[in-house]
Amino acid sequence: MAVVTPSTTRVSGLFGDTSLLVASFANTTDDGDTWASGLGTRVVDYWTGDTDNPSALGSVGTAVTFSSGTFTFHPAEEDKPFYLFARISGC
Repeated sequence: MAVVTPSTTRVSGLFGDTSLLVASFANTTDDGDTWASGLGTRVVDYWTGDTDNPSALGSVGTAVTFSSGTFTFHPAEEDKPFYLFARISGC
């Protein structure tokens, strides 16, 4: 488990009282790696999207959990690049 930092982040558009945060993670994320986002309780919901062509059918996807501002990643293969999408309130 290691601490990772997104290579880029951006907030796009307003969706009612929320905005969409898009964070890009390069080929350095492994199972159990975390990102302390600093978003606290502002995260309404979140999901990931792969940005690579997986090496095998079983290597598709990156699971993510969230607790108290910290995201924990569980990619299907080591060094998997992906986007994290988070709908956040108060923007």
